[in-house]
Amino acid sequence: MAGLRYRMDDYAQAWGEYCANGVFRSSPEDFVVTEELGFEPAGEGTHHWLLIEKRGVNTEWVVEKLSAFARVSPVDIGYAGLKDRHALTRQWFSINMLNRDQVAWDAIDDFTQGQVKVLSATRHPKKLKIGQLRGNRFAIRIRECHYDRACMEDRLKQIALGGVPNYFGEQRFGREGDNVEKALRFLSGKQRTQNRKQRGLYISSLRSFLFNHILGQRVVCKNWNTAIDGDVMMLDGSNSFFKPTSDENLSSRLAELDIHPSGLLYARGDRHVGGAAAQIESEVLAEFPEIATALDRVPKLNAERRSLRLAVRELEYELLENEVTLRFFLQKGCFATSVLRELVQLTDGHRASIDAGRQA
Repeated sequence: MAGLRYRMDDYAQAWGEYCANGVFRSSPEDFVVTEELGFEPAGEGTHHWLLIEKRGVNTEWVVEKLSAFARVSPVDIGYAGLKDRHALTRQWFSINMLNRDQVAWDAIDDFTQGQVKVLSATRHPKKLKIGQLRGNRFAIRIRECHYDRACMEDRLKQIALGGVPNYFGEQRFGREGDNVEKALRFLSGKQRTQNRKQRGLYISSLRSFLFNHILGQRVVCKNWNTAIDGDVMMLDGSNSFFKPTSDENLSSRLAELDIHPSGLLYARGDRHVGGAAAQIESEVLAEFPEIATALDRVPKLNAERRSLRLAVRELEYELLENEVTLRFFLQKGCFATSVLRELVQLTDGHRASIDAGRQA
């Protein structure tokens, strides 16, 4: 199982070498994520929906605190997605309070020693489910940044017009990048877990690993953002896909980021692609047969498609002498680090401080 750890530099870049190097996540305020639902809660119902700002803690920690504060089971609490610990994030949670109407949610601030703050509270008839959001808005500051201004400006224009490869980010692969190895041990019976959520993360890491390698090969071949023989296209911001026909204006739709080529999220079932696209996917699967075999054993798991390209919307930037600030919006399920890796060779400020503490 050697070589199955995730490393950001393992995958090809689309737009050329880095334009800069710098440090990110020196503090939570350097990596700000704001969730956008894409709809308004109804304003009534037994589920209290809270927009919460958290600093330096993960989503599951917030669930534990909400459970204790509201005196409900963690299963009565919903959220749309996991958010980074080493960041300042604003995300929605739902808490099923049944017939309990009045709750002093503002007291959460003191209850969590200021790590969690309720920004707004409303109601809705249903629980918030995983994936039930439009996307996330990011504000990212890169410190100690040394860059070529002309290169940076040109690269940012390229990204705004053409997007970036839609790689799964490091969060999908665990703190040490070893979730793939752990997942294979788990599915082979060599490692156990009673945690249903952990099991899901393991399976997801295997599919993400294969997808990243498929996408990386398309980047190497310079066809990650164009249609090749046998491709299946995905609508931007949607899980919907279609097989193009000769009368469709693919070139203009691809140029407008309206559609994107897709890659395989491996499992049993119809992959939908053919020709050259199927050949690339088959070659990657043949390179990692133990992963494909492990996923074949997972019941009720079916093949899916994911966009190979990520459109970076509403991209804004500020270039200072030793600092770069980026602001942009990404559809759900996409990673800001996939944008950053096309620009900056990064040092993780949070990890660097941990390593320095260990050496001391």
